[in-house]
Amino acid sequence: MSEEKKWRWADVGAWIKKAFSAILRGKFIDDDGLKFNKYFIHIIYTFALFWASIWLSLEIEKTLTKVEDNQKILNDLEIYYAQKNVQLVGLNRMTTVEKLLQEKGSEVTLPTQQPINIEKTKMKVVNKENDTTKIKKAKERIINKKDSADKKEDIKQAETDNKETKKTESNNKQE
Repeated sequence: MSEEKKWRWADVGAWIKKAFSAILRGKFIDDDGLKFNKYFIHIIYTFALFWASIWLSLEIEKTLTKVEDNQKILNDLEIYYAQKNVQLVGLNRMTTVEKLLQEKGSEVTLPTQQPINIEKTKMKVVNKENDTTKIKKAKERIINKKDSADKKEDIKQAETDNKETKKTESNNKQE
């Protein structure tokens, strides 16, 4: 039977020398060289695993680079969108609209009169003063007058005016 060799530190140098000369001769796997022929499939499999690992790492790196570039583009577009939004909000102001209309030579301006409600056949100007302010003004006029008889008449007149305006408003709503 064959004797088993024991491993020694002195054999390491001889093995490296033998491996280097086998590589230079191209007999790294042959029976004459280091006798790796029975491990050849394992060597190919290991090479394939390392190659796949390196290739996947490169693909992942390429994908992450694209993601970073797209993120920069998105940030730029968000800034552009925000600037456009600010410009649009600025155009909504009445003074800006009026300036733009004047630059274009338009005769349209801001309204100067009170709005008009157009009904079936009648035109009615909407008055900003409500009935309570009319009564208050009438009472102030009464206080300023000296004659008490005139005061009573003015109060009655203000109240009848108030009732008449309410009646006309209710009639207008019914039509």
